[in-house]
Amino acid sequence: MTPELYLYSPIYDFVAESLIAKMEECKGQDITIRANTPGGSVMAAWGIIAKMKEHDGNVHMKVDGCVASMGAFILAYAGTSEALDVSKIMIHRADMYVQNEAEQVFLDDLNKDLKAKFNKKIDKAKFKELKGITVDEVFASDERIDVWLTAKEAKAIGLIDKIVSLNPSEAKAFNEKMFSVAAIADSNKPEPNIPKPNSIMDIAKLKTEHPAVYAEVIALGVAQGVAQEKDRVEACLVFQEIDPVGVKAAIESGKPLSAKAMSEFTLKVVSAKKVDEIEKDSIGNPVVTAEVTAATKLSEKEKALASFEAAAKANLNL
Repeated sequence: MTPELYLYSPIYDFVAESLIAKMEECKGQDITIRANTPGGSVMAAWGIIAKMKEHDGNVHMKVDGCVASMGAFILAYAGTSEALDVSKIMIHRADMYVQNEAEQVFLDDLNKDLKAKFNKKIDKAKFKELKGITVDEVFASDERIDVWLTAKEAKAIGLIDKIVSLNPSEAKAFNEKMFSVAAIADSNKPEPNIPKPNSIMDIAKLKTEHPAVYAEVIALGVAQGVAQEKDRVEACLVFQEIDPVGVKAAIESGKPLSAKAMSEFTLKVVSAKKVDEIEKDSIGNPVVTAEVTAATKLSEKEKALASFEAAAKANLNL
């Protein structure tokens, strides 16, 4: 059986280290990376890509919800790929906080490599036809442009190879799997390295004893904080169309999207798709009665959707 590895969180250094280590354990084997990520650190994600490029087996990637930013770039480097029909993919040029010329050169070179990969991977004419923008414009250095793709669009341009549709029972099993992975991820988080009391350097001590370092730390912290907050809000906004109330609450909480929260949003995406299916089914197979009101049709659709969501949530203990 092909080993399955999971990328169900924002891409931090320790997330990349864990995934790279698991890929090393599967050396010589075909592997599957299941992903549901808003992206994250450019350097951490590039480390994952580097490991994928040197892996001596096929790397198959499954999009279990959403891959955005650096998550989408990882997808581009997979040997084969697939996505759920409700999946979303977002691409833009790689961006990060740059402190010096060397880091700017690194970022420029990385974007050059990513652009070349996209030009080779996708149908550029189809991409422009669907999104009204060229790959060159996406990777232009003067402005960051976010381009969202549905699974259907991603397949049309060649970014993914296959689309998978979920029925209600599969959706339930899928979300159970996501919750179990989230629990494992939470339990595997590294313990904080807490120094002994006599070695603690607090802010006041740092400012007094090392004023230059203090100033640099503050400046860096502000810049990184702004970048991280932007990434956090963008990750929440992925699901704005499907659950504006939940997205507003997630943004106001000030916390990054957890794997569990992403699972819940994905369940709502799947549920919304069922509404469309129910609606199309009712149009294709009308029930003939003496009087059929719009309210009655809506009631039947709501009952079917409520039944689907209730079954899924009961099995997920939501």
